[in-house]
Amino acid sequence: AETVFKKGKIDFSIRFSKKGDTSRSLLFYLAHELTHAYDYIKGVSPYLDTEHQAFFKKPLESCPFAASAWKDIRKPLHPFENSDKISFYGFRKGPHLEASDAVPLFEALVVSDFVSLYSSQSWGEDIAETFSYAYLSKRMGFEYSIKLHGRGVVHPLENKKVIQRLKFLDNL
Repeated sequence: AETVFKKGKIDFSIRFSKKGDTSRSLLFYLAHELTHAYDYIKGVSPYLDTEHQAFFKKPLESCPFAASAWKDIRKPLHPFENSDKISFYGFRKGPHLEASDAVPLFEALVVSDFVSLYSSQSWGEDIAETFSYAYLSKRMGFEYSIKLHGRGVVHPLENKKVIQRLKFLDNL
């Protein structure tokens, strides 16, 4: 979250855990990166980055998961409030958001097409994040939730739009 928000009091916490399991971070990162590899090989998305677009480009319509939420690799069909200000790892020359923007941003996220802030950055990250959270939650019993201090807990995988989109990833 440090890369998304400027310094300040953070009013949220993201939980991805399973009682007694200390390997969750490693498992998540492996699942995420392996999903990228699978996408490169199988073409779940039209292409993963502009450098490979000429070699791997498929029509967007032939990639139902990506087409369900994206106009282009980095342009969502339905951007949520302040999603264009999200910055990770210094991309987009951020952070642009104040820590006080966190709760409204997550409230907008959990009614959007996306499972995480990172998944809203490109269709490649969307596939990797969505599959990883869903797989590890569904198959391995991990809980993914976001606690918005003073506003309760939200579960992005229970969002109706995300549930609809998960159907496109059933065969991965």
